[in-house]
Amino acid sequence: MNEARQRDRTKLERADHWAPLLGGALACALCAAGCGSSSAHAAAGAPDAAPSCPAKDGPIALPNGAPGIEFDDIQWAPHLRKVIVPAGRTGSVDLIDPDTCAVTELKGLSKSDQYTAPPAGPLRVGTRYGSTSATEADRYVAALDGTAQTLNIFDPATTALLSSVPLGAAVDYVHYVASKREIWVTMPTPATIDVYSLPASGTPTPQKVVSIAVPNGPESLVIDETRGRAYTNAFYNASFSGGNTYAIDLSTHAIVETWTTPCVLALGVALDEARGFAFVLCGENGNSVVLDVAHGGAILGSQNGGAGANILAYNPTLHHLYSPSGNTSEIFVMDVLDSGQLTLLGKLLGADRGFSDAVDDRGHAYVFYPDQGSVIRSTDSFPSH
Repeated sequence: MNEARQRDRTKLERADHWAPLLGGALACALCAAGCGSSSAHAAAGAPDAAPSCPAKDGPIALPNGAPGIEFDDIQWAPHLRKVIVPAGRTGSVDLIDPDTCAVTELKGLSKSDQYTAPPAGPLRVGTRYGSTSATEADRYVAALDGTAQTLNIFDPATTALLSSVPLGAAVDYVHYVASKREIWVTMPTPATIDVYSLPASGTPTPQKVVSIAVPNGPESLVIDETRGRAYTNAFYNASFSGGNTYAIDLSTHAIVETWTTPCVLALGVALDEARGFAFVLCGENGNSVVLDVAHGGAILGSQNGGAGANILAYNPTLHHLYSPSGNTSEIFVMDVLDSGQLTLLGKLLGADRGFSDAVDDRGHAYVFYPDQGSVIRSTDSFPSH
């Protein structure tokens, strides 16, 4: 115990080494110069044609980004090695190369030329247009179309839309369970997670397997293949005294544990799969809470990550948790100690109303900039352990 405390004390001391904070004024200046973008080549395996990423952190312009995009979810695809950006009203899902900043478009979803600036804080499901969430699914990209209420399968190598199936209700997030070849779609209005199987051969047309009832939810979703579970939140507790996080068995599709958090509005969930930590974002105050998934969801730590955040991101190599504050245009970077405690290391460049982020395997964080129709890329140079 003494040795563990000494390790945590040493790591806490390293929090004094703060990297320079890039201010909001820099964000405005950079927005005029962002990375270039390009459409994908039709041939499989063709390289993206785009200039290298700029030396300084800043925006990556997306195709048809003007006059703005009502973003929601953003994910890192570790096998495809791309940042997956559902680009809302543009009718596309954009894939960003972390090395070149080249942008590949997967087209064919609901499209609009109209942009409505999102309110401060997360968008309501009913106000989103086009694609809301997309994920890597085997060798494909599975994308939701919130307007058409469909689940769509793209081939990222050819950019072709291969299949589209109706969902019949408002959709929120999508994630893939590789061990089961299943695509999980969160449905806030009926309060279910709908599960679809992905065929191993032939045309990849998802087939519905089951609907999982999630009381007062679901909100956000992460997959824990190591323990055979998924984690999601109840958006609120009827008594407004604390939100619940649910552990769902990947094989039986049943809720097997319910954990009470201090959150009145439980929003994003992220996961340290190796160490068994689930991170839950409290929407009412911007606190990130650490739960021990192997010990009944015991609360291990908490740290404020700025108001106006919705979706957390986690880098398992650096052991850093990222909370994007859409109110302050900053990404709060927290070190996750072996004890589960959180300590604030500093802040990266974010964006106004940029409440969703993702991280790649090169030490970069990405956050949406809705009014500019772009993605802000920042480099994490904080110490790791």
